Amino acid sequence: MMATVPTQTNPRMRLLALGGGVLLLTAWVVGAVSAFNVHEDAVASAAIARQGALAQRYALEVFESPAGADATIDALRASMSIATEAEVADAVETLVERGADMSQGASPEHRLALTRAAQAVERAADRAANERMPSYAAVFLPALIAGGAALIGVIFFIFALRKLRGRLDVPAREVSGIAEALARGDLTARAIFTDPAFRSAGDALDGAIERFGGSVSSIRDSSRGLSQSSEELTAVSHQLASGAEETSTRASAVTSAAKGVSDNVQLVVAAAEQMNASVGEIARAAREASEIAGSAVDAAQSTNASVTRLGASSAEIGQVVKVITSIAEQTNLLALNAT
Repeated sequence: MMATVPTQTNPRMRLLALGGGVLLLTAWVVGAVSAFNVHEDAVASAAIARQGALAQRYALEVFESPAGADATIDALRASMSIATEAEVADAVETLVERGADMSQGASPEHRLALTRAAQAVERAADRAANERMPSYAAVFLPALIAGGAALIGVIFFIFALRKLRGRLDVPAREVSGIAEALARGDLTARAIFTDPAFRSAGDALDGAIERFGGSVSSIRDSSRGLSQSSEELTAVSHQLASGAEETSTRASAVTSAAKGVSDNVQLVVAAAEQMNASVGEIARAAREASEIAGSAVDAAQSTNASVTRLGASSAEIGQVVKVITSIAEQTNLLALNAT
């Protein structure tokens, strides 16, 4: 069951609509007054300009050429020079004074021309003053029409805003209900929009919810697989921990054995060093014995030669002894004989 929210009026919307209407009405009034003042000033300036131009042209031209009064009046009506009220008053006063002065000694034709010119100036001034009267209606009527149109626009805007808000209330309630369902973890909520303008948005929202539900299911399955994998990893980590302890024990034993082997190696190295020293002594003694044996051989050879020579000498001595013996025997014989 999809939750709904009650429809509530929004005072802020009403205040915004009312404020917009007041602003539009104020802008219309200010614009109308400004336009009226600008137009009134423009009309007054134009009237003053025409009066001043008529007076100046009349003063400069008509009194010099009374026969051309009609043409001068036509030219005066087309003049658009700019003049102030003071200049117009001075020009009219000068015009009246000069007209009075010239009318005294002028001919009847000249006097008639002056009279017509003065009347033409007065009529032109009257028309310029009267032109201000219809200008009020010319400005106020369009302003009134514009203000009415603006007021109608404000009313239409408020009506359209209320109607649009009424159309948006139902989709807002639907979306709010879906949001509450999603907040509760219910992914079966669907949007039901009867307005064709929001039906495509509802379909898109339903599709998004379905895809989100599929993603949540995939994440749930993945989390389950991840939980199993984490349990397996925990068991493997325990095995690795026990294996690491056993490996540490064996490593300690290997370290002790390696230490013993190192000690034995050091002993062997020391014995080898001693053996090398002994071998060196034996080699030195052997060299000395070899030298002594060589000396003994030389001495034996020398002794043998001496013995050989001694034997030869003994033989010679024996010969000498024999000779001596022979001599002695002979001596004895001689002695005997002598006796």
